[in-house]
Amino acid sequence: MDRLINLSPQAIVMWGTYQDATTLVQALRDRGWIGVFAYRLADEAARAGVLPDKLAEKTLGMNSWTYGEQTDATRIFLREYVINYGEVPGPLAVAAYDGVWFLRGVMRDKGVDPAAIRLGLLESGPQTLVQGVLHPLEFGNGDLSRNAVVYQLGRRGGPVALARFDDTSRLGAGGGAAATPEPQATRCHRKRRCPPPP
Repeated sequence: MDRLINLSPQAIVMWGTYQDATTLVQALRDRGWIGVFAYRLADEAARAGVLPDKLAEKTLGMNSWTYGEQTDATRIFLREYVINYGEVPGPLAVAAYDGVWFLRGVMRDKGVDPAAIRLGLLESGPQTLVQGVLHPLEFGNGDLSRNAVVYQLGRRGGPVALARFDDTSRLGAGGGAAATPEPQATRCHRKRRCPPPP
């Protein structure tokens, strides 16, 4: 831990269990580290009560969908899901929902023959559903979607979507592609030489 703190990183990205993420960020904060903590499952850890609100605030996370997105489809899905199941849905719930709707459309168009369904799933044109645009034909390997949302947890652990991606393209406000800024070095470790700024 001391070695990590001595590096003075601006950000730390964690991959692991909820408990490991909580233990790490708690130890970092206890030692006065004020950098950005990023944990892929931050929202899930906060909702499970493992990542306390005081540690969750401003933590970055990433998943295929978040209920913190401000789209009509998300608002409608969120409302209906909470009414029917009494809990906030996660990315797996919305993926299942979208998958069933996608399958329903293929079966409506191609019939119920397994070979026709398989072909329809692999070769269907784009469909906009809750988690974004599903377009398996472009991927060619059985993937329906490669959506990703980067979010930040707020004061009470709720996610706020910061950026949305479809495969490698960052999406803008209307869902269309937007330029992703080139990362810039901001500080180097004292033992290494920093390249000159561009």
